Amino acid sequence: MKLDSGLDASRNIFGCERIMEIRKEQVCILVKAYPQASTKYQETVCCAGITQDGELRRLYPIVYRTLTLDQRFDRFDWVEANMHRAKDDPRPESFRVDQGTLSIVRSGRLNLHSGQLRHQRSQESR
Repeated sequence: MKLDSGLDASRNIFGCERIMEIRKEQVCILVKAYPQASTKYQETVCCAGITQDGELRRLYPIVYRTLTLDQRFDRFDWVEANMHRAKDDPRPESFRVDQGTLSIVRSGRLNLHSGQLRHQRSQESR
């Protein structure tokens, strides 16, 4: 059940209603696991990253194959999406992502590539 305030209501294992805050966050992807078969989601990928505030985020499940080409992120890319704490996972860093809102904000490949070029140039100048 969606509430007007951007909160999402669900029920916990005791049947009590629990309010989950939906937030838009930017996360730098540090780890993207190998896809795993899932009966519920077909094939899922678990990702881990860090926010601009230095907080860890575990993003699961991500059905990577269903992402559009402009949503398909790599390691070190900064992504932005609406997410909320995972209700079935007690780990504080676990979040579920609304894949429809996922977008790449900044590509990490540019930074890595320029770093590789700097390293290559420094090797050539020796």
